Amino acid sequence: MASVQDMAATPPSHTASGRPVRTGAVVGFLVFVELASGVVQGSLIPLLPQLGHTLGVSHGDLNWASSVHLLAAALLVPAFARLGDLYGHRRMLRIAVLMVVIGTLLTAAATSYPMMLAGRALQGPLAALLPLEIALVRDRLPKEQARLAIGMLVGALTLGISLGLAASGWIFERTDSPSGTLWIVTAFAAITVPVSFLLIPESVTRARVKVDIPGTVGLALGLAAVLFGVAQAEEHGWTSTLFLACTGLGALVLAGWGAYELRATHPMVDVRALVRPQAFPLYLAAAVFGMAMYGSQTASATFMGTPRELGGYGLGMSVLGIGLTSLPLGLGAFAGSVLAPRIARTAGYRAVLVGGALLSAGGYVGMALLHDAVWHLVVGGVVTGIGTGVCLASLPTVIVELAPRDQSGIAGGLYSTSKTLGGSVSGAVFATVLSAMTIPGLDKAVPSESAYSTVWFVCAGTSVLTAVLILAVRRDTATEPTQ
Repeated sequence: MASVQDMAATPPSHTASGRPVRTGAVVGFLVFVELASGVVQGSLIPLLPQLGHTLGVSHGDLNWASSVHLLAAALLVPAFARLGDLYGHRRMLRIAVLMVVIGTLLTAAATSYPMMLAGRALQGPLAALLPLEIALVRDRLPKEQARLAIGMLVGALTLGISLGLAASGWIFERTDSPSGTLWIVTAFAAITVPVSFLLIPESVTRARVKVDIPGTVGLALGLAAVLFGVAQAEEHGWTSTLFLACTGLGALVLAGWGAYELRATHPMVDVRALVRPQAFPLYLAAAVFGMAMYGSQTASATFMGTPRELGGYGLGMSVLGIGLTSLPLGLGAFAGSVLAPRIARTAGYRAVLVGGALLSAGGYVGMALLHDAVWHLVVGGVVTGIGTGVCLASLPTVIVELAPRDQSGIAGGLYSTSKTLGGSVSGAVFATVLSAMTIPGLDKAVPSESAYSTVWFVCAGTSVLTAVLILAVRRDTATEPTQ
């Protein structure tokens, strides 16, 4: 890793024990934590149906495994991010890592569905790891090296997800045990505990204010209600009482939260700064881009797993085949994440973000038009992956740099939450599309080929919209080339 070696020339940091540790090594340890986070996330996706079968859970009830995780993330990510600003990002990173490892262990050892749901809830801080790490490297490193580090962290996450997909498929095909597969993943994730406790230094900058408990609770409850409502739309419909009640309640809570934060002496989130012309389009772009990135994952995997003889399309792949075919997308995203800060040195982040979003759109269009062979999806995945990696590395960099140093954690946390919210909406929307556009005359509902093309075209459209939102951002020092 050339960038880690470059960073090693900087003055050493110190661990909690006082022993000097070179900055490059510290970044490497954080990269390992994020890689492990990606492996945990990626490995669980293809195993959920098998876990549900083992525990005797219906397909409809299995939706709670994702809903509980989303709710926990909505509740915990903003709180972890802000508490990191107040009490130390490494401190909160340690707590998050411990919770994730325990949650993964509970999911692997689950003998009942409630036990599995408890494990999924404890995995909620997975989404908080990256914002905490970004805040830490921004605090500990010079600007340019922090940008390189953020690119590597994002790249490690995307690569880890793809490796987790492939590894879980490979292990499951040999063990025929979803829990056994997760035990191996848990053992790998457990290594992050001593790494976070012994080898990563603490951030120095602190927000010298009291904890805004009403603001923290209000934001968490509002986001949780909205996410829960959206998650239930797939099963109960977009006009159902449950969806309308939850999203309506969430919107009211968030409106009240915003009014409270505007009057608070030390708000959890500086709402005025959040809605500035420099910042608001970026958070909106994160949500819109999350719609493409997360929304396409399930649809693409389902398409690859559909036997061609069933609907006249598809590749009939196993779990392992889906993971291996998805791996090039992860490699492309890793490459895009690492290259983005280097290109931004001369082109600026504004141009890099627009280019990455349009490249991602091109990949989705390619998959919508050509998807009859494995190489079609591999090439489309690589193109989409590079564009996705560029955006994933650049958006949080710009957002965090626009925030004061003592608000780095919460800025990154809101970015992560925006992206997750967008992905939740698109996931439910795409599930509706696949359920509505089916092949007539079959015994069971099977999505038509045009349904998948529609999903990919919509992802291309949201990627283009991301580029438009970036162009709407006023030119700022955070988006301009480094002088």
